Amino acid sequence: MPSYKFIVNPVPLNKKRRKFLKRVFNWLAQHNVEFSVEYTSKEKNAESIARKAARENFDVVVASGGDGTIREVVNGIYKTKSALGVLPLGTSNDFALHLGINKLNKAFRSLMHGSRRKMDLGYAEFVSGGKKKKSLFCSTSGIGFDAKMLKANKSKAFLAMKKILKKFSYSALGFLIMFNFSPTNAEITLNKKKFRISLFMLNANFIKSMSGLKVSPYANINNGRFDIFLAEDSSILKKILSMKWYFITSRKIPFKEVSYITGEGLCRNKFGVYDVKKFSVSTEKPVEVQLNGDFVGYTPVKFTLLPKAVDIIL
Repeated sequence: MPSYKFIVNPVPLNKKRRKFLKRVFNWLAQHNVEFSVEYTSKEKNAESIARKAARENFDVVVASGGDGTIREVVNGIYKTKSALGVLPLGTSNDFALHLGINKLNKAFRSLMHGSRRKMDLGYAEFVSGGKKKKSLFCSTSGIGFDAKMLKANKSKAFLAMKKILKKFSYSALGFLIMFNFSPTNAEITLNKKKFRISLFMLNANFIKSMSGLKVSPYANINNGRFDIFLAEDSSILKKILSMKWYFITSRKIPFKEVSYITGEGLCRNKFGVYDVKKFSVSTEKPVEVQLNGDFVGYTPVKFTLLPKAVDIIL
């Protein structure tokens, strides 16, 4: 039986989830499974805990949280023998949903009875605090509108709005940012080919859906490419229709401003570029960047695909 290190983000834990974890840890102890539990206390804490767990030769390091916790754990275990495990306990569980383990009981069964599989990672280089930074990611990435939203939803103003509007707060934030969004001219290099566009939103994903938006239908965690959704600037009406559209279907909306850049033969795009493994985006002014649903910094940004870079238990 493998040994397990559980890294738990306590922030999204409610009473039901705490009871679930207690049952899990009791079961492991009763069945003499080697395991250890550690709770995160600050940002990037999960990465350092995961790195230490890998040095201590834990077979599986379990990211017990959302997509942000998973990204930190992946950064900690990269280039080690430890595999990634997932318990979807976060606010955002898009990665687990894509893998079909978004239900806690199913995710735990997968941890106990699953096998190692290889998965791709993205390597991003960006700017934060005026300095060059880098990070791995494994689910979604974004430049522009969605990254700006993720930055805004941690602000004091949004937290105050959330108390008043409750479940409608995210929709209200989205419309507020959309109506006040200033697109910027961008130069995008895809597989060494350069293009200039007016950028609204770009996503390079390994999963099919992010926060309910089905923008990368051909994406997967081990297909050896980035699946890119690119939306150039358009009218407010087109932006609203596009958002509504992708909550319902993954079919490409028939707007010239929207492109799928995926595997050759799957979906044509006006750039004539397919199977992207490396790309970069530079902009006239700094534009927000997100990785695995966390705002991390600003453009310019470079992305490199790392094929079959880590093991995951599924």
